Amino acid sequence: MEGIAYQNEIDELLKTKISSEEEEEVQKQLIALQKSQEKDEDAQPLPSLPNAPKSELPQKNSPTKDSQTSSNIQEAIPA
Repeated sequence: MEGIAYQNEIDELLKTKISSEEEEEVQKQLIALQKSQEKDEDAQPLPSLPNAPKSELPQKNSPTKDSQTSSNIQEAIPA
């Protein structure tokens, strides 16, 4: 029941219009939050990433059709 009463209270608050003084206060709080967030982002250094290899990867030898052995070829066996 408390949850319903709380939701009704919030609904009533949202239905009413805020005064210009309240709006200014909200704007001040928003600006203060944004500034504190910027300070937090500046204070925390980004983690250093590992260096990527600069050399190319070795080429993998892929088998060609000529190099395939006869064991890969299936033959029909008479029954």
